[in-house]
Amino acid sequence: MRTTLTATQLKCPKCAVHIEEEIKKRNLARDLVIDVPTGIISVEADGEQLIQIKRLLSQAGLYHEEHEERTERFITISGLVLFAIGFAAIRLSPPVGITFLVVSSIINGYPRVHELVHNLSVGVLDIFDENLLMLLGGTGGFIAGAYVEAAMVFNLYALAEIIEESVKKKAQEGLRSILTDIPDSAMLIKEQQLVAVEVEQLKAGDHIRFTAGDTVPVDVVLLSPALVDESVITGESAPVNHEPGDMVLSGSKLLTPCDAEVLRPLQESNLAQVQKTIAQTLSRKSAFRSWMERFTNVYSPMVLISAVAVFLFGLLSGNTFSVAVYRSSVLLLIACPCSLLLASPSAVSAAVSTLARQGVLVRNTDALEKLPQVKTIVFDKTGTITTGRMKITEAHISDEHLALVASVESYFKHPVADAIVAYAAEKNIVLKEAKVRQNGNVITGEIENHQVELTMKDLLQVKVDGMDVGFFKVEEELRDEAPWVIQRLKDQGYKIIILSGDQHEKVETLARQLKVDEYYANMTPEGKQAFVKELEKREHCLMVGDGLNDALALSEAHVSVALPDRRIKTIVETADFILSGTLTPLVNLPSYAQSYTSTVKTNVGLSLGIKVAIFTTSLLGYVALPLAVVADEGTALLVLLNSLRLTSRASH
Repeated sequence: MRTTLTATQLKCPKCAVHIEEEIKKRNLARDLVIDVPTGIISVEADGEQLIQIKRLLSQAGLYHEEHEERTERFITISGLVLFAIGFAAIRLSPPVGITFLVVSSIINGYPRVHELVHNLSVGVLDIFDENLLMLLGGTGGFIAGAYVEAAMVFNLYALAEIIEESVKKKAQEGLRSILTDIPDSAMLIKEQQLVAVEVEQLKAGDHIRFTAGDTVPVDVVLLSPALVDESVITGESAPVNHEPGDMVLSGSKLLTPCDAEVLRPLQESNLAQVQKTIAQTLSRKSAFRSWMERFTNVYSPMVLISAVAVFLFGLLSGNTFSVAVYRSSVLLLIACPCSLLLASPSAVSAAVSTLARQGVLVRNTDALEKLPQVKTIVFDKTGTITTGRMKITEAHISDEHLALVASVESYFKHPVADAIVAYAAEKNIVLKEAKVRQNGNVITGEIENHQVELTMKDLLQVKVDGMDVGFFKVEEELRDEAPWVIQRLKDQGYKIIILSGDQHEKVETLARQLKVDEYYANMTPEGKQAFVKELEKREHCLMVGDGLNDALALSEAHVSVALPDRRIKTIVETADFILSGTLTPLVNLPSYAQSYTSTVKTNVGLSLGIKVAIFTTSLLGYVALPLAVVADEGTALLVLLNSLRLTSRASH
């Protein structure tokens, strides 16, 4: 069972790595993702494992129950009030003021010291651990006699954490809506009785009952009408009316009571696959993030050498030991690389959660950085631009003969048969028993002493007892949004190409209707792959397909998007992005990717720019400890706020 926890004090990616290693070493979770920017830890674990994970996080000072958080917040605010009193009193009565300042520092410094001691006890010590830097900076200030400034180090950190916590809660909203806990139990209808069972025990074919407001735990087929909120799946906020026989995916919310039949068990359900994919995406390092971590591996030793040099230079220049410690502490506080390490993950977290809520599942975050390089968009036809279903566009046949044709077709499961049977159902025609046989594109049937013969070429020709009695014109059903999506993409300057395995005439008709730039027919899966591979030699392309016969082509494209049939499989392993039921998000996906790339670059620019400016002035002795804290915590907060802007951008 997947559960989300909030690590309120988790701020540094290096701390997350340590926690992840501890959980894996103790084999406490089947699957784990730690998202530092939001503080969300998503784990797939059983009850006892979850208790041990909570205990481990609590020991590290990273997790608290809700009542503990309220108590901790009260203590923090009390410390801030005592600091304010000490700040006001120190001019009137220095001993009283200093006492209040020291007490406030102990109150708001203790949680950080506790976390530092835990890190030492488990053998994890980083010279750029924020807890260590705060302790060095604050202690150095008290040694130097700068009581107000030293107390400000501890209390500004506490205040910054309160602000960051509120920002993180805003960022958590989007991610929690997707990594939401699956209901633990469901009401199973067994022998006309309702029995509460664990969701993990449900199997295909079970009948379950829902009440209004229930979240669907597994993929189901409705047995009665229902009004459904599918916003978690498709991003569409308007409720959808569903009829018996319709499929409803897990994660949807039922607004009316209904009965349903389980289509797939929990581990194969849509929501379980989506959660697992998002977890994998968040834990996977983007190319930019990997580069940034390599950069900080060089950056950190350089800063450490500079801090030692400042300390030694201060002593050699005649400064007291306390002043030398003070200046080197200032430099270390400024140089903490946490905001740099958050530059990419915070943007990734915001983008992944926002796009998922808009119906786009991100499997490869590098594709967000590559998408602005795309010049051409290649669409597979069947199942992508079309729904993969057929519809009757013309029917020249009597109802009597239609009944015979539909009765024969009802024995077959293919798109044309489904279209004929649905057309007959619209006319309330009753089907009859038949004896049927298929030979190539010819179907024959015997019904009540009538011989029926159906031949599929360009039209579905119908013969009854050897006489031509009519025909059907059957065409693929075009997605409602396809013409609008393609036109909008053309307006943005993209070249549009259609690839299809169908005959030239059918593809040409569709291409003219959609006004695409190029189209190619009679293409095999290998042919599509070769086409995309050759196209990539000239310019980067985005390939859009259903992930079945175009999987090879998707793997060759610079960026790939899949729109899979939800009845078959939710996740297409070869695609960078997965769409949920509609092409519509494609329209704004490129501009969103551009915003994402700009956000990451801005985050890096903010972090480096502020640090370099404060770092340079600190070498000259012009920076006090409080400003160093503001520069460190403020930069991290600016990075989080800048990334949070991505959550307000809609992908369609």
